[in-house]
Amino acid sequence: MRRMGESRLLEGLGEEPYLYFANSYYAPVVEATSAACLYGEDFTAVLEKDNVFGVQFHPEKSGPVGLRVVRNFVAACS
Repeated sequence: MRRMGESRLLEGLGEEPYLYFANSYYAPVVEATSAACLYGEDFTAVLEKDNVFGVQFHPEKSGPVGLRVVRNFVAACS
């Protein structure tokens, strides 16, 4: 995963966190993309804009890293 700017969801995860992806579709890279992955072509892995958050991976299947993403989301909404 390649970070493309600040990300409240990825705070404290290090440079190369392991996240579980299992999708046959993807979102293109846009201005609000804060992290992207390459699988054939670049796609948005994390999107953040104002109070809108989205992830392409499964936090619930990503172990302690996924739990940190959920905690970061809760903290951003507080």
